[in-house]
Amino acid sequence: MPISSYAVRCQNDDRDAVITHLHQLPGVVVGAQTPNGIPVVVESDTNREARESGELLEAIPGVESAVLVYHNFEDETEEP
Repeated sequence: MPISSYAVRCQNDDRDAVITHLHQLPGVVVGAQTPNGIPVVVESDTNREARESGELLEAIPGVESAVLVYHNFEDETEEP
């Protein structure tokens, strides 16, 4: 199971709405807010879903960027 972590950045005015949206996404765990952004961990079933997770996070209204910080896929088997 691939696990990715992101720093999600948004304007302060959008932060509450972004956090609410993040909590609604399956496989997403939201960490405590920091001055540098909102830490997010995403668990995916496949590497393809893991790659798409960053795009999904950046598509949330109010999100300025979702920067990949860490990605672990060592237990993932090859996709056909």
